[in-house]
Amino acid sequence: MVGYIRQAWLVLGLALLFGVALAGVDAALKPRILENARVARIAAAQEVVPGGAAVTEVPALPNVLRVDDAQGRLMGWAVEGSGQGYADTIRVLFGLTPDGQALTGLVVLYNQETPGLGNKITEYEWRKQFLGQPTDAELVPVTRHSGQPREIDAVTGATISSQAVCTIINQQTLEPTPQGLAPSRLIATLADLAEQAQISPDAPAPGGRAEPLPVTPDDVSAYTGSTPQKKE
Repeated sequence: MVGYIRQAWLVLGLALLFGVALAGVDAALKPRILENARVARIAAAQEVVPGGAAVTEVPALPNVLRVDDAQGRLMGWAVEGSGQGYADTIRVLFGLTPDGQALTGLVVLYNQETPGLGNKITEYEWRKQFLGQPTDAELVPVTRHSGQPREIDAVTGATISSQAVCTIINQQTLEPTPQGLAPSRLIATLADLAEQAQISPDAPAPGGRAEPLPVTPDDVSAYTGSTPQKKE
């Protein structure tokens, strides 16, 4: 009986020890993890908005980044969104023109979709379909393209993953009204901010940081649309 009690206390002691150790590792690595996620997001923003050189946060819109060129002119916006895929959450970042009326790019920041099927949503050959798509109507994944605008060829054998990406974008750019779908409040807000930027092009990003968030070309190449990988 005494032996069992000793074993129980030993197990409890080890559990406590490992728990404290894991908490310490988490506390030590959390800042680095958050910084890596921030860098990945900024690098992706430069990818989805052509001509982007400086990226600034917009606190009033926590899921939006403003992207300027080297002269400080507004080039567009990078919007983050997420939704349920086939296997797990899919998280994307897509670019918009300054007025929010069209898509300029798409990157998949995170996915756990089936290798060789659903995770093909990370490939540029599939993502490039979104370039130039207008935001005033739903994007629709199809298995047979009829040539209609806003149709997105679904990945063969992975219609759920394809639908998830389209839905994530649609939910950010559109909202239901009694008359049907209409541009979302986000799109209207971005158009207003773009108008302000044209009136005063040298002013800091509305609500954004005074200094651009730093990111290097290596960061851009390290995050090209799939789950971020460790650099060698």
